[in-house]
Amino acid sequence: MQVRSFDAHTFYEQESEQCIVLLPGLGYLFDRPLLRCARTLALQHGFCVLELSFGALPYDKAKMKESIERCVPLALQRAEAVLPLMDGKQLHFIAKSFGTVIAGLLRPQCSNHPAFFLTPLKQTLPMIRETDRVAYGDGDRFLDAQDLQDLASRSCRKLLCPGADHSLRHPREEVSERYLREVRAEMERFLDEI
Repeated sequence: MQVRSFDAHTFYEQESEQCIVLLPGLGYLFDRPLLRCARTLALQHGFCVLELSFGALPYDKAKMKESIERCVPLALQRAEAVLPLMDGKQLHFIAKSFGTVIAGLLRPQCSNHPAFFLTPLKQTLPMIRETDRVAYGDGDRFLDAQDLQDLASRSCRKLLCPGADHSLRHPREEVSERYLREVRAEMERFLDEI
């Protein structure tokens, strides 16, 4: 395996035509458990992995809705500049939070494959397809009751983590650990189907 870094991105190259593109959240980066797990599993499956960084974005935690609107065009532009470097690879998205919005917007132009959305934002919900997988918590501060109802009614494969927050963490550590194991198992199934 070769590991190359360019700009703020890291590309793990293996002998595979399949490339898992990891898209982070605004504050949830590649060193955090869900994305670290995704990278590890994808590499164990023999796939290439691109950690697609958006770089510094002008977001304000106190005004997330407005921040997302400001950040999407910039993040999309940065992603669109990197993905052509993956020429010849089949792209599969695993995205977290803000990254789910970008994955949903990128998919029509560069991948027709199912995606794995970790704690999607409200803006992602209309872009979720029946073939996608979604892991989310009903204690996620970025999803209101209507959003949760919308997700529950979708026919995609869902992993609901009761009481989990936007990082799929639960107030009880043992429950958080169980949720991470369940997400890992769902990611394994997702990768097995590629």
